[in-house]
Amino acid sequence: MKIDKLTRRRMLLVIGELAAAAALVSCAPEQEVAETVVGSNGVTVYEAESIALLAGLAFDIFPYPDLDPMVYIRVAERALNLDDPDIANGIALLHENFPERAWVDVPEEERVDFLRLLQRSRLFVLLKSIVIEVVFRNPALWDLVGYGGSAIEQGGYLNRGFDEITWLPDRVELQ
Repeated sequence: MKIDKLTRRRMLLVIGELAAAAALVSCAPEQEVAETVVGSNGVTVYEAESIALLAGLAFDIFPYPDLDPMVYIRVAERALNLDDPDIANGIALLHENFPERAWVDVPEEERVDFLRLLQRSRLFVLLKSIVIEVVFRNPALWDLVGYGGSAIEQGGYLNRGFDEITWLPDRVELQ
């Protein structure tokens, strides 16, 4: 399946879905989760807002609009479950920089600029590693990008067409 160019409208719709899903997940009675995240500067942020924010960040780092938004929610939950002060401080920093609007309401250019500033931060590094682990291990993404899955479970590369490489030039016979 081909991944379509990500339009601003489609991205806003997906991030909106992420925010709604985060709100629903945080209201689930069977989940025992902390109600707030507090940064070192004392800023308190409710968990549903934190999940929506982190899910939006995860989506902005690796945007796959056709992927189920719950995958990004899982990324956010895993990040919060780390109970890492760098995550809490990063969330507080984002709320300080965008106090009157949700991440989804921040124009794309501002989000990208802010993500560039965060690239070397511990929050970004942690979130990126969680996204890679959660998103790229998801078989739904494999279908989107055309990855057939691990060869080991399917008999290895010898039995799975290792010699069917179409992007290499034809073999030249040496004489």
